[in-house]
Amino acid sequence: MPNALRAGLVGCGSLSQRGILPHLSEPDAREKVRLVALADAVPDRARAMAERFGVPASFGSAEEMLAGIDLDVVLVATPVQHHFANALAAVQAGRHVYVQKAMTSTLAQADELLAARDRAGVKLSAAPGYELCTTTRAMREVVDSGEIGDVYAAFTFTFGMMMGRDPRPGVDDPLAEIDPSWNFQPGGGGPMASITVYSMQLASSLLGPVRRVAALANQRMRERRWADKTIPVEVPDNTIVTMEFASGAIGTATASAGRGTSWTPWGGLSLHGRTGSS
Repeated sequence: MPNALRAGLVGCGSLSQRGILPHLSEPDAREKVRLVALADAVPDRARAMAERFGVPASFGSAEEMLAGIDLDVVLVATPVQHHFANALAAVQAGRHVYVQKAMTSTLAQADELLAARDRAGVKLSAAPGYELCTTTRAMREVVDSGEIGDVYAAFTFTFGMMMGRDPRPGVDDPLAEIDPSWNFQPGGGGPMASITVYSMQLASSLLGPVRRVAALANQRMRERRWADKTIPVEVPDNTIVTMEFASGAIGTATASAGRGTSWTPWGGLSLHGRTGSS
């Protein structure tokens, strides 16, 4: 694998264990990206994941990893509240960065991170990456070809999501069942920041940047049970955003812990044009 990028992953929690680490262990992925280091705020977890997935080195922080091993790219998959600090450390060290969504917790942090990227002359990529999906290309062909005419309205829904998977019965493995408390804290997530950003990014990819926006949000859930723990909920769990896109289309995005129906497909995006819909 002489041309594979040397990658370091920051964050060995649920997302990494269930997705990133298994995916990057596949032979076709290893031809392009080779994980050479893991970092986690719980050093034992980084060490255990390194052993499980055959990664040569592990560290207790992004700073230790950046100082201790040569890397081409850093992958940031920590709780959202820590995205900015870890991504900024990697950028300032001259490394390319991929960071999970949301890129940062605030607009000011995003502006600072982008400015640091420009000064360092590195690449910065943030999920979600809908531009690479074949479905996005197919939907764009429908829009660009005029098949449904000028798009007037768009709707997307993500019901039922209040992140934090309960431990599986009979499983007592702190490395596999990660406490989701961070997701319910300010700057952490909730349905909008955790999930609905995906379909909102898809909508803006097809219909252009958002030029006007209005929103309503409230909090109906005050606490959530996880295993034998009660977690205070400090983020909105019921949000509707209305957006006017550069194309002139108006769309809504619903992010709610309420339950959906068969006609509100989870994460789906419906487009309604002058002569048809898709």
